[in-house]
Amino acid sequence: MALIGKIRKNFWFVLIILGLALAAFIIMDAQSANRGNVMNPTLGNINGKKVDAQEFSRTEGILSQNSGSQDPNARRENLWNYYVNKAIVETEVEDLGITVSVEELNDLQFGQNLSPIIQQTFYNPNTGIVDRQQLAQIQNMIQTNQGMTPEFKSFWRVQENQIIASQLQSKLSNLVSKAIYTPSWLAEQEFKLKNTRAQIAYVKIPFDVIGNDAVEVTDADIKAYINKHKEQFNNKTETRVIDYITFPVIPTASDSAAVLTDMVSRTEALVAAANDSIYAVNNGGSKPTFYYSVNDLPEGLKTIISTININETYGPYLDNGVYSAIKLIDKKVIPDSVQARVIFRQAASTNPTLVANARTYRDSLKNLIVSGAASFDSIAISNSQDGSSTNGGDLGYLTQGNLPPQLDKVLFLDGNVKGKIYEAETPAGLFLIELTDIINRTTEDKYRLAYINSSVIPSQETQDSVLDIVNDFLSDNRNLGDIKTAIQGKNYDLKSSEPLDENAYTLGNLGSDQSSRNIVKWAYDASVEVGDVSPDLFTYQDPIEYYTNKYVIIGLGEIIPEGLKSVASVKDELMPLVRNIKKGEAIKAAIKGTDISAIANQYSVSVDTLSAVTMNSAVIPAIGNEPRVVSSIFSVGQNNVSAPIVGNSGVYIVKPLAIAQAGEPTNVPSLRNSSSIQNRSKVRLTLMDSLKKTAKIDDGRSKYGY
Repeated sequence: MALIGKIRKNFWFVLIILGLALAAFIIMDAQSANRGNVMNPTLGNINGKKVDAQEFSRTEGILSQNSGSQDPNARRENLWNYYVNKAIVETEVEDLGITVSVEELNDLQFGQNLSPIIQQTFYNPNTGIVDRQQLAQIQNMIQTNQGMTPEFKSFWRVQENQIIASQLQSKLSNLVSKAIYTPSWLAEQEFKLKNTRAQIAYVKIPFDVIGNDAVEVTDADIKAYINKHKEQFNNKTETRVIDYITFPVIPTASDSAAVLTDMVSRTEALVAAANDSIYAVNNGGSKPTFYYSVNDLPEGLKTIISTININETYGPYLDNGVYSAIKLIDKKVIPDSVQARVIFRQAASTNPTLVANARTYRDSLKNLIVSGAASFDSIAISNSQDGSSTNGGDLGYLTQGNLPPQLDKVLFLDGNVKGKIYEAETPAGLFLIELTDIINRTTEDKYRLAYINSSVIPSQETQDSVLDIVNDFLSDNRNLGDIKTAIQGKNYDLKSSEPLDENAYTLGNLGSDQSSRNIVKWAYDASVEVGDVSPDLFTYQDPIEYYTNKYVIIGLGEIIPEGLKSVASVKDELMPLVRNIKKGEAIKAAIKGTDISAIANQYSVSVDTLSAVTMNSAVIPAIGNEPRVVSSIFSVGQNNVSAPIVGNSGVYIVKPLAIAQAGEPTNVPSLRNSSSIQNRSKVRLTLMDSLKKTAKIDDGRSKYGY
């Protein structure tokens, strides 16, 4: 009873607690609606279509298994853009009734109208065409539901979704493109813009006739410019500027000497190496395949190569931070280029039965050609299974390296007789080859070399010594104010990034390393304030040698809120522009009269002339992009002198000497058609960007740690 009495006595407190609980529940519910819930989390929302976080993660995992060494941040960015485009397109096509049928999808994957995605994924570089045999095998596995791993099923499902989204976007673009119409009056106007020409005399007075110190640019001037160009300086989302100092890790003289000593030892071993190819590959070089002309060799070898005998070595020598040595394997005169035609028969080298059958078929084709029963080109058209078949097998003129090594050997080393039929086999299939022309620009030897290389990189001791310096600097400077004071008069460069949104992963000249993404995450931490310096160092690795090539100290330089940008955030960017505008107005006010020769003498510049300036000239020769000048040329009237024009690169005075009118067009239907074709070609490039500008996109990737 005492407890009930206390509750009654303090009922106001209970009401407050209940109110707070209810408010918390409402907030949680709103956040849940926006971000999903634990069982169905939402990564983002595009035009009301939710992007499921788990689905995004699964898809990203599947793509990561098939994207090689692609930067994971770039992969996630591409995937997010795919979801954005997909949602936007679906919003548009739902009301239009545009779909992709099962039959159409099958044709896009396996039929005669393959999707660009299939064409790219299953392109065979050895044959230059899509691997239809592999596609047929996949189609059979899907139809029989046999032979597919769970991983492959997941990949194919993701690919199907991409194909459907791509096809819907293509249909929408085609629909919009076909709706573009050019009326006759517009075609006539465009004709006049292109064909009305003026011959002009002009004077250009550069802005720098007035010194920078003579013009004061105030914050009010910059604010006025921002207000006049609000769309250009409207920040759609909050962005942040990161200040950073880079401490490069550079090899010392001792590091270089150690690499040289090691290379001397390796070069001695190269002399005695039984297998030059294996030794070269195992020592930072590559398999000696090509024959190089003297002009193709590094500068350090051009004068020495002719003095080296076969099986002799030269080096080590230093070239762009890499110690190299070579062994001359062979030298001979080989063609600079050849022209050839081929007949290709598909037969994977892993299938002996297919290879045997292809050899039999190839031999029968060769007999027909050699006996004269059929020409090479006619056989190629009807029997070759690569993209050259439509040209009678003609590959055009080729240099070393354009084709697989097996074909290179035939064409440049074995094939010295025009018109002779040669054979070659690759992992993809079998070839008949006919040389139709051999080009030898010189009779000088070309050289086949075995290279070994060793990059000069910082030792671990060098890396650690730089790390010690960086740690000491960071411990002594705990905010950006301290850092700016500490670097005065010293060889440190404090850089500022461009304004970055919370999903950015590229930072200035540091690139798109994962460290850059981690830096952006730090900058958007709720506890970080302007002027703060990260207590942690950030490291970057050399992308080839994988050593630490730089340490970076960062601080939060600025937070630019959503909305119109502040004067401070764009002051450095706009100061030169606004200063030039004020200079232009001062020059304009100082010009008296309309005698352009006198005006030119006043500023020690010349009177120049131009012919054939048109009304639609985006760029005027010798002047540049000056739309105000173009406008004045055709509005001031022939033989009249314009008022001074403050342009982008100076102040101009123009005098049209002659204006040739375009006259009336003779074939308006043709002009209309040409204009429509040109405008329609822009749809695919601009449609999605236009739709994105009006779309409501809630990007929550950063909330999930991406």
